[in-house]
Amino acid sequence: MMKKTLSIIILILGLLLSVASVSAQSELEIYSDYPGQIAEAGDTVKFDVTVRNNGDVDGTFTLNHYCRIEGWNVYFEAGGKKIYKLFIPSGGSGSFTVVIETSGDTEIGEYLVTISVGTKTLDLYVKIVKTHEGEMGTLTLKVVDKEGENVKGAEVRIYNSSGLIDTVMTTSDGTINIELPKGEYWAEIVKKGYETKKTKNFEIKIGKTTNLGTVTIERRDYFVDLSCKIPYLVSYVGKSPVFELEISNLGKEDDSYRLAVEDLPPEWYYRFKESLEGAEISEIYIPAGETRTLYLELITPYDVDTGEYSFRAIAQSTFAESSLNLTVKLTGIYQMSLYSPYYNYKIKKGESAKIILTVINSGKGTTLTNIKPEVSAPEGWTARIYPELQSKLEPGKKVRFEISLIPPADIVASDYKVTVKIKSDQLEEEEDFRITVEEASYTALYGLLIIFAIFGGLYYMFRKYGRR
Repeated sequence: MMKKTLSIIILILGLLLSVASVSAQSELEIYSDYPGQIAEAGDTVKFDVTVRNNGDVDGTFTLNHYCRIEGWNVYFEAGGKKIYKLFIPSGGSGSFTVVIETSGDTEIGEYLVTISVGTKTLDLYVKIVKTHEGEMGTLTLKVVDKEGENVKGAEVRIYNSSGLIDTVMTTSDGTINIELPKGEYWAEIVKKGYETKKTKNFEIKIGKTTNLGTVTIERRDYFVDLSCKIPYLVSYVGKSPVFELEISNLGKEDDSYRLAVEDLPPEWYYRFKESLEGAEISEIYIPAGETRTLYLELITPYDVDTGEYSFRAIAQSTFAESSLNLTVKLTGIYQMSLYSPYYNYKIKKGESAKIILTVINSGKGTTLTNIKPEVSAPEGWTARIYPELQSKLEPGKKVRFEISLIPPADIVASDYKVTVKIKSDQLEEEEDFRITVEEASYTALYGLLIIFAIFGGLYYMFRKYGRR
């Protein structure tokens, strides 16, 4: 019986409260002194709203809004907090702020937002006079270390739900300024020698700047960085290529690093030096924050093939390690050597000179092709060459050319210059030869006979007529 009576009392109280609430809401008065405002697309517009309770009953009223504009966000504030209910005593009044965040791509025009307090409504108007449709938003932030110093060259990697979107480096004052499409993002700050730092999620709005303020990153205790300005070298077979490296201690503590090279081909050797003419080293000590220059020299076998060779240089301590991929491309050297047992020849009139010229491929890792002699001789001379052409000549190989030089029949005895040029598809070399042409031996004999005849005649005349 008691329970039934209590239930009836609760029901009656509820009905009385409901009637009081309806009565109170019917006595509400809601207004804004400035229900229409002008703004640019992307602006946040605020309306101050006052509510009066002219009824006889205190009331707590729910706040609602009706906004069907895509990209707009509406909420209520009072006392620096977001609210959704408002208490107003009988005969009293209350106030709150309607916050409307417009979208940067909203078109120019007038837009209606309706709010309600209990059952009472109020129409608010926003007139967009400028749109930022098609524009980007801007992200700015500043990166400093634990001591407050600006961090230059830090990578700011920007992500959204699809993954990495963009990467930008901080300038000398530690800042970035980058344009992005509207949306939700987060960023990751990465720099060698520092702990990676992730920012909170942020929103980019069209035509607006999102400033994440100052982000502090902390230096690691131990960190080494091995770098090379030219990690791809081109060198010749038989040479010793040298890479110029930089090794930096980016940690907070001094450290010593062991130096090594991995993945070199068999029979290759290496040595690290602090100067080109310095002694070989296998370990180096570097104070915190300092950088040293290193030279890595490669010693290749004599019979190494041309081509590309990749390997890794490594700097390692107890707490830190850095490796660097390097590549050297070995190309051949085109070189031709000429040899002849004689460079001066003596022939008689009517004879020919035979020149033996040996061509040697003295290059490294290269083949000479289409080797052909060309003879430059005085006018009227004839040259016969065997063989006329050598199609190819591999490194270290040689070919012998026989060149027969035939002077004209009426040639005058004298010295003559003959040039033999050896041409190939890759290069050419030449040698000069001196050919001395002498009178034929029977001509001298005739001269001697004439001289003897003259002396004989004189002797005869002297004997016959001398005593008279």
